This record gives sequence, structure tokens and C-alpha cells, in this order.
Amino acid sequence: MLLTSGFNVQMEALFKSIPPFEMPMKNIPSPPELECLGISLSDINLNFKKGYVEMSCGYQKVDKPSDPSLCDGFIEALSKGPKTAKDQVDNLFGGMSATEFLEDKQ
Repeated sequence: MLLTSGFNVQMEALFKSIPPFEMPMKNIPSPPELECLGISLSDINLNFKKGYVEMSCGYQKVDKPSDPSLCDGFIEALSKGPKTAKDQVDNLFGGMSATEFLEDKQ
């Protein structure tokens, strides 16, 4: 009980130290990378439930992205990302699989 009370006091102090942040609920600023995928955020819905907050976003279709040069790099990173991650994991154990690495350690 005392531990919970101390935690609540610390969290209250933390919340008071953070400045308020305002964000519009309609026509919210959308990341330009989403426009490369053909969508843009349109609104935010917040539902306050007992013990948690549920957030959902609406979207609208975009015909042309606002910055096509950004899209080329973004789509390239999306297509090469899984291969890069696989290469990094393959090099993690010195070229061995995880089971070979564990057998070598024993």
C-alpha cells in the first residue's frame, strides 16, 4: 500500500513536469511516408475505458504523394529492409545457425 502511494506521488510529479501537448482531432498532420502508401490520416478517435485508452485513426485515400522523391527512398527501404535484417541476423552468430552456435558453446 505504501509502495503504491509512493509510486502515485512520483507519477503525479512526472505528469506535472511534462508540458501539455495539443493535437488536433480532425485533419491531423500525417507523416509524408504514409502518402507513399496511398493513404493519409484524417482523424483520431480516443475512447477512455476503465484502466486504458483506446486510440484509432481514420484515413483517406491520396492520389499523388506530396513529395515523390521521398517515396523512392521509402519504398526502396521497405523492399530491402527484410534482406538487411536477415543478413544482420546471419552474421550475429559468426555465420552459424542458432542451434550450431549453442552446440559449439557446450
